Order: sequence, then C-alpha cells, then structure tokens
Amino acid sequence: MEDQSLHSLRGYPMELCQCIFSYLSKTDYFNLCLVHGRLRTIAEPYLYSEIQFTWEEKLQPHPITSLLRSLLRRPQLATFIRRLSLADFNFYNPYSEDRAPKILVSEDALKELIAFVMKATVPYRQIWLEELQNVTMDAFVALLLSQPLRLSCLAIDGDFLWESKLIGLVLRSMLFEPDAHYNGLRLDLSHLETVSLQASGDRFRFYNNARNTDDILPIFYLPSVKRISASVDNPSNFSWPGTTLPSPAKLRNLKLENIREPFLGQLLSVISQLQYLHWRWYYFEDVYDKQFRTRIIDLTQITKSISYVRETLTELIISATAANDPEPPPLIIRGSMKGMRDFKKLIKLTVSRTFLMGGWSLDLTKRVEEYLPQNLKFLTMTDDLATHEEYDWADRDLYCMLERLLKACQTSTPHLCEIKVMTHRPYEITAQTRKLGESINGVSIQFEEPASLRGHGRGRGRGRGIGRVRPTWYEPIW
Repeated sequence: MEDQSLHSLRGYPMELCQCIFSYLSKTDYFNLCLVHGRLRTIAEPYLYSEIQFTWEEKLQPHPITSLLRSLLRRPQLATFIRRLSLADFNFYNPYSEDRAPKILVSEDALKELIAFVMKATVPYRQIWLEELQNVTMDAFVALLLSQPLRLSCLAIDGDFLWESKLIGLVLRSMLFEPDAHYNGLRLDLSHLETVSLQASGDRFRFYNNARNTDDILPIFYLPSVKRISASVDNPSNFSWPGTTLPSPAKLRNLKLENIREPFLGQLLSVISQLQYLHWRWYYFEDVYDKQFRTRIIDLTQITKSISYVRETLTELIISATAANDPEPPPLIIRGSMKGMRDFKKLIKLTVSRTFLMGGWSLDLTKRVEEYLPQNLKFLTMTDDLATHEEYDWADRDLYCMLERLLKACQTSTPHLCEIKVMTHRPYEITAQTRKLGESINGVSIQFEEPASLRGHGRGRGRGRGIGRVRPTWYEPIW
C-alpha cells in the first residue's frame, strides 16, 4: 500500500512539488529517491544538479568512479548536472615526482569505463585507454566531461589539473570538431557561463616540462562564457588552438595567473567587453621556465598588454607573488604604468605600490597621480613585494607618497573617494600618516592587514590560488 503522503503529493501540480523540493537538502533528495519511483523522478534532477568532489588521499576509491558508472548506465542522469566542481586540498609531493597520484578503481568499474572509450572514435583513444588503465585522474575527468552534461558552471581546480592533457583534448574535440557528438562525446557546452581551471599554486614546481596552455585556451571559445578563472602556463610560442581567433563577446570577468606579461596582451587582445580583470604576476627562482625566471618587471609591457581592454574595464586587480626566500634575488623594474591614465572607465584599482610607483625613491619627480585613471573612485595599494627589502616601504615613504596624492587628487582624480593601504605591518603606521585623510574632504584613507593574515600572526604567506575556497563535499551513493 502506497504511503498516504505520496498520494497527497500526487495530487499537487508538478510545479508546486518542484517548489517544495527546492528547499530540501542533498540527503533528503537521496532518501526520496529510495522511497518511490515517482518521487525519484522528481528528486533526481535536484540530487544531480550540482556535483562537488574533493580529492584527498583518504578518499579511496574516489567517488568519481561510481558516479561515472551511474552516468554510463543511465545517461539521462548526466543531463541533470548543471554545476560541476572538482577541487582538492593539494597533495604533498616530493620534488622528484612529476605525475599525479593514482586513484583506486575496481576491475569491474574499470571495464565499464574502458568500454565507453573503446566506442569513441577520437584520434587520442589509445592514449586515453592507456591513462585509464594507469588510473590517472586526468583520464577519469575527461570521461566525465564526455557525458551529456548540461553545464552552466564548471570548476576543475588544484591537483585535479596536475595533468590536463586529456581534459584539453576532450574540450578541443567538443569545440572544434562539428561531428564530435558522433565520435561518442556528448558534453553540451552551449550554456556554460562560468569556468574555473586553476592548477595548484605549486604544480609547476613538480611538472616543469609540461605546459597546459593548449588545454586551457579552448575555454575562450565557449559561446556563452561570462566568467573565467584560469592558470595559464607560459608557452614557448603563443598560439590559439582553433583555426580562427576566439571572440568571447559575453566574457565580463577574468582571473588569470601564471601567464607573464609577454603573453598577457595576446590573450586579452581577443576580449572586447571585459569589465573585471584580476591578474597575478609570478616569479619563482627555482622554476625552469624562461618566462618565469626573468627577474625583470616590465611595467610598460604590463600596461600595454592590459590596455587592450581599457575601453571597457571598470575594475583591475594586479597582485604580485615572488619567491618567499630568506634572501630573495633582486628584481629589476623597468618602465612605468603611466599608460593607466588612459583607462577612462576604470573606477576600481588594486595594485602593488611597487608596481604603481615603478619601484620607489624619494625622487620628487615621481608623482603617483600621473599613473592613475582620471575617473578612479577606489584605490587599493598593496605591499605584495615587501619580502624584497628594496621594496619594503617605511612609514615616511608612505607618508610622502600619500601626501602628494591627496594634494593633487582634486584635479587629477576628482572622483577619488577611498584609498586603502594594505600592509602586513599595520602596527608600524604612525598616527601622523593615519591622519592624512582628514585634511581632504571626501577622501577616506584606510590602513588594513590582508584578510589572509588576520588572526594568523604577523608572518607573510603565499597564496595558492585566486579565490580558492574549500568546497562542500557530500557522499551520495550513485
């Protein structure tokens, strides 16, 4: 005899049932799927709408294998998936290792997955089969992306991207081969709006001979993409993977790391409507990469590269990360960011004081107002390179720079209303410096410690990615 509550639910319109179900938890959806076939029909789209996995050593066997088996047996389930998030907490890897850890897969499960790839008529099928048999995560993620997902959001971060060759091959097949569906690949990319492909911050230290550029660049060809976060390696020669240049007309929000200034402009030159850009400048001495190993910070080249989006950009963040060694090698700063003055629509700017001022000296010819966009409203200056002694500003240096800026801002940046000074040592800011903002009406000056250090002492740390947040993970039974 069917449960009375089921009879009650059957009497409601489907729209009302869906409204009720939208307030339930993942656990509720899972339990409802076990109660009755009709309830399962309603609950499954909610259960599978958002998939989140982490990758930790204790997750053995990894749940991606059971999910794949369910999707292969019932392809309809894949069409319910709208958001896919794969993130990790970064494995400890000795410098001698150049490959990602293997995952545990039962022999029966592996046979099912191999059978799917065997039917795919793609030129890289043999490599794919070999990597499946080697149980590398890259092969399993590529297999997941080959299912008929209807994604609006895709995030593959951390060590899930330690190796990305097959992920990149699948993306290229779906984007550049019109008959990809007939090759056995079924991913629908037409609705994908948000993409995050951010490798672990130290990935390049262990796998220096690899370049993920060809694997990452295809996402700029997505027809509906609006937001991209990506770690893009520096290639020997930059080239787009398609027969034509991409034209991501809907792309408004972009976060980039790893890629250095020589290639940054080539990437930005194809984006016509970008409004938000966050670019992380990197330098590590022990990375075997000519583009990373250069100690030269070419501010003129940086400004020129970013100027491709100056007509539409409203917010720009430039952060800098260099080797956090006891005696870091000296950096060489060339040129200036005076070209920023031409960014007419830029109203929010976050940048290292060292970048903005082209280094630092008490030379009175260096006027910060000459580098700021005229319509700027919010300015945040960081001390990202303060680990280098030559760029560790003393309070008197900061006072001189701010005093000159405040005296000139009414004519040079008349809309400026807020200045934030980020410092790892806020306790060294004197009362005289803190009172500077009181002399100019309408301009607020705030001195803040970086959020990553609040409550963690006064030491300096190094970030592992842009906006990386520990994801929620649940353990469904597929």
